[in-house]
Amino acid sequence: MASTIITAPLGTVMSPKFTLSLPHMTFDPLFANNVEFLLGNLTVISGEGTGQGACAYPEFAQNSGIRYWECTWSGLTSQTLPAGPGLCTIASIDDYATLAANGSFGLILRPDSSIYYTGQDNQQHVIPSNVWNQPQVEGDTVGIKADMRSGVVVISLTWCRGTAKNTFQNIFLPPGLYIPCVTFDDDNPSNSDALTGNFSLDRDTYLAPKTNIPEDFWTGVSWGWPNTA
Repeated sequence: MASTIITAPLGTVMSPKFTLSLPHMTFDPLFANNVEFLLGNLTVISGEGTGQGACAYPEFAQNSGIRYWECTWSGLTSQTLPAGPGLCTIASIDDYATLAANGSFGLILRPDSSIYYTGQDNQQHVIPSNVWNQPQVEGDTVGIKADMRSGVVVISLTWCRGTAKNTFQNIFLPPGLYIPCVTFDDDNPSNSDALTGNFSLDRDTYLAPKTNIPEDFWTGVSWGWPNTA
């Protein structure tokens, strides 16, 4: 049977009967907590209350292939913000506060460049800020690449500021279904911080590939988180 192609506004999913092509994936307001949205739900803004965060559409969680997405700090008041962008599993959708605090069920890159994540041993780990030492400011872009082709999820991070770039590689997460997410700190004033996601299917719209990061860094990458392997 020939597959049917349907175009709609979110990402790409497959079924035995059809291919669903959704080229404009966004964050999902239904699985957000105490945040606000702009730009068609691509920008997430800090709000009021505890556990502030949002994730992309959970039905597009992935566990195979090499995935990549970017986000830009469209608002950032402090590099000491104990939160940031990253990846989460379905288990952490209801607890963005714990995800931001210690990386439970995922990974969070804070703007001071410290990295909080759950490792292969299913324990929480911290890579201090002085290891990568690539703090972010408003306007900086962070790329998150996840290689899910084996029994472990290998994370590589990129940082871009204009034509400047830096990478940090080989953070190991346990296998699972992961989706892009952002978290914020409930102690900061409302509307003080914001992250804008990029889930494009077109490589040319991403900032990191336009910098002088080695070409082999991108080999095999599926652009836009909901692509199929």
